[in-house]
Amino acid sequence: LITHDKKILFLNRSIQENQNDLFYVSKDNIVFYSNHNENLWRKLLNSKKDIISSNIHSEMTTFIDKNNHKILARIMPLPTIIADHFGTTARCQMVFFYDLKPSQNNIIDLLRSLGLSHSEAQLAQRIGHLETLKESAQNLCISYETARSSLKKIFSKLNINTQNELVSLVTKLSFIR
Repeated sequence: LITHDKKILFLNRSIQENQNDLFYVSKDNIVFYSNHNENLWRKLLNSKKDIISSNIHSEMTTFIDKNNHKILARIMPLPTIIADHFGTTARCQMVFFYDLKPSQNNIIDLLRSLGLSHSEAQLAQRIGHLETLKESAQNLCISYETARSSLKKIFSKLNINTQNELVSLVTKLSFIR
């Protein structure tokens, strides 16, 4: 969790254990080992102003760690209910880091790493590549209502609200190599 002034409010155990290859923490700030990653981090943090003031609910970027592994970072606003739990009144952002293992070389694998099931990732990928929901349902041999229900779950899991946001997310993921 990152506060509006870029201070760390909370790091989960996984990040604490794995931070050494990508960044370190100094005075409650994340500091990246490479200038390139540091610039990407600043850009990601500054994108939150656009996220808060618009309908965009998340932004992402890809970092390269010391071992040349790709790490996907996704930032989104902290829901009020969670902010209340942490006792903060400041606007905070959640940043999720996903280790993109070499086997994750296609969109479905990347979508699954973001928390979608295999069938949800297949649907998201098709819609992300501009198929209509009806076309996607037919191509996946599922009913339109099942596709609609799955799409709602996809939106919830990815913290997005529209098919346009899904297209944007899939497009960004397609540039990760």
